[in-house]
Amino acid sequence: MKNKGFTLIELLAVILILGVIALIAIPSVNSVVNQSKIKANVSTAQTYVKQAQGDCQIKQLNGENYEGVYSLNDFKDKVSGGKDVQGYLTYNNKCEVEIVMQADNTKDYCYVKSFDDDIARYYDNVNGICTPKEVEPVEDSCFDYVEDNGEITITGYKCGGKLTEVRENRDELEVFVVSHTTGEKMDVVIPSKINNKPVTKIGEGAFSPLIVEDGDLDNYEIDYNKKVIINSVVIPSSIKIIDFGAFFTNDLKSVVFSEGLEVINQAAFMCSGDLKNVVFPNSLKELEGYSFETSGVTSVVFGNNLKIIEDGTFYMNKINSISLNNIEEVKERAFMGNNITGKIVLGDKIKTVGLGAFAFNQISSLDFKNLESIEEGAFAHNNISGKLEIGNHIHSIGNGAFYENYITEVVVPSSVTEIGLGAFYEGFGESRYSNENLKKIINKTGRAFDWNNIIHEGSDTPFATGFVNNSKGEKINIVSE
Repeated sequence: MKNKGFTLIELLAVILILGVIALIAIPSVNSVVNQSKIKANVSTAQTYVKQAQGDCQIKQLNGENYEGVYSLNDFKDKVSGGKDVQGYLTYNNKCEVEIVMQADNTKDYCYVKSFDDDIARYYDNVNGICTPKEVEPVEDSCFDYVEDNGEITITGYKCGGKLTEVRENRDELEVFVVSHTTGEKMDVVIPSKINNKPVTKIGEGAFSPLIVEDGDLDNYEIDYNKKVIINSVVIPSSIKIIDFGAFFTNDLKSVVFSEGLEVINQAAFMCSGDLKNVVFPNSLKELEGYSFETSGVTSVVFGNNLKIIEDGTFYMNKINSISLNNIEEVKERAFMGNNITGKIVLGDKIKTVGLGAFAFNQISSLDFKNLESIEEGAFAHNNISGKLEIGNHIHSIGNGAFYENYITEVVVPSSVTEIGLGAFYEGFGESRYSNENLKKIINKTGRAFDWNNIIHEGSDTPFATGFVNNSKGEKINIVSE
């Protein structure tokens, strides 16, 4: 009997099976290869660090200046396997090394070692958390500066672009850059020393085209001749203070802070561009009000020593998530008008959330931790839905605290002694229906409150349990359990 070959259907079936196997196997193989590249690049970054540390020790012994920011190009000939990478490294005044590196074979990742880290780590670079570039120190002649007691303050910059057109909204204290001319040095590395003197401060309005009178943000003029518009800036470890409005109205795409920075003053980066990811060093102790208002921030990482988020610090940005573990107070409008989504977990140390602090976001639920006071409109205009259990340490809930949400039930713990007007407002609000399906409030306090005024407009008759009618004439029950 003759041997028969495969039929067409059998061949197609085999091809189909092989295709399925390939679909399963190829991503796994690619993942293994990619992880191998990442591991090799982490090792390369670590090799750069060791080489840089060795060079620094030699400079120390020879009495040479070493503090500052350097391109990785300066070290490539000394590092095996380090040819196809870009980035920079920074020495602080202790000869410690910080590195930011990107490799050609894994461009979706970046490799970072801060001064506090023992090893280099890799991060997803989709959102640009690290965008290394070849950098060269800008000539000292580009900076205006003054010397005081042996320290340098940078007071101006003259090698950037000129502002050519703006859109202003003085009522909201906002200035938006629309266009500018190209400058000579648009990617700026602040020198750690000028004339062998340490640069410790970036002065008021140093990189701003605005002339602000007496610190009054309502009172300014625009100087279209100042060549201060830049794309990026690296702040060295020698800088301790960034003063009022230092980068107020610019076109920054990134800013890199180094350990050593202690204070960022009011409006320092207000309307400064499209910063995206901002990582603060552990050394930062003061972050003054409105310092990053309307600056395109999408994510922020706080250092261990920052305790207070001041008024309007991140007002009108694009932040989608935050961690507040070490923060003790969030003041008014601190995160108002962002894109914060999902659940917010307030840090264990936070006692007060200020007026409108998280208003106009997309927060869906809350973990109050040890919070004691919720001020007016703190969580208004969000997506908080379902059952809301107020934290057991809270004693005060301000006016309109949860206005324009989607709450259906509220649990008020025994700790609460004060609830403001419209705190759980039900009815049509400014832009949408507020807490439309609110049906029940569990009042565990045993105290009488004016529930009519708390829920909408009332009769000024306090009671502990009972009911009020909602805007549709339906009952909202106030019960003890």
